[in-house]
Amino acid sequence: MTDPSMPVNNWEPIWTAEADQDYIRHVLQSSSAQIESFLVSDDQTEEETLALLGRRLAAPIDTATYDVVLDSLRALLGPDGVNVVHWYTVGNGASTGLLEEIAPPRVAFFVRRIAAAHLPELRSAFALWKEVPEDWRTIHRDVYFDYINSRYLVRHRIVKINGEEIVVEGNANSVLDLTRSLLTSISMIASRDAFTEPAIEAFLKEADGVLAILRPQEEQEPVGNGDVAVPDFPQPAES
Repeated sequence: MTDPSMPVNNWEPIWTAEADQDYIRHVLQSSSAQIESFLVSDDQTEEETLALLGRRLAAPIDTATYDVVLDSLRALLGPDGVNVVHWYTVGNGASTGLLEEIAPPRVAFFVRRIAAAHLPELRSAFALWKEVPEDWRTIHRDVYFDYINSRYLVRHRIVKINGEEIVVEGNANSVLDLTRSLLTSISMIASRDAFTEPAIEAFLKEADGVLAILRPQEEQEPVGNGDVAVPDFPQPAES
């Protein structure tokens, strides 16, 4: 249940997913009332806000864009308005239907207009918010076999958060050695707590598959529980 000793507009439990429905309703009701009082003070507030967001999000989105958006919304709507818009758009509050249920109709319509006009840009800006500009965002890969030289070649095109691209290309051994080097970096972190559980699970899934390919056949785990064994192919007879 909601702790009545907590400040009315303390959003932190909502961001950390520790708030129950009563608490969320309580905060939304109070914050929406403050937004409504701001909106009724000026007939042009809604259009000015939408126009300002349009200008702020028109430029190429980078790691500083969301800070600019937050500052703009805070200047117009106050801190509670910022939190409501963030919760509804980036925080997926729209899927709950709570704002339409609790907020005054004008407030709910106003926030829905922001989402309709700028939801993709807001989410893109938030995804880059406070990230390292030189960090990677997307990797495109091509793996092909060079029949002339009888070897595999792998090309990685890496798109960084700042929009720059780099290309790394090499043979199978080169890619394996690069991966080994990256594993060395991970071992130097030396703390499981540095990683999120989804990242760990995704890594282990890929790593297990690679290890199954690389380990010698005699080191493979025994087959069982529905697994299908790969048949041994006959070896050529010794001359």
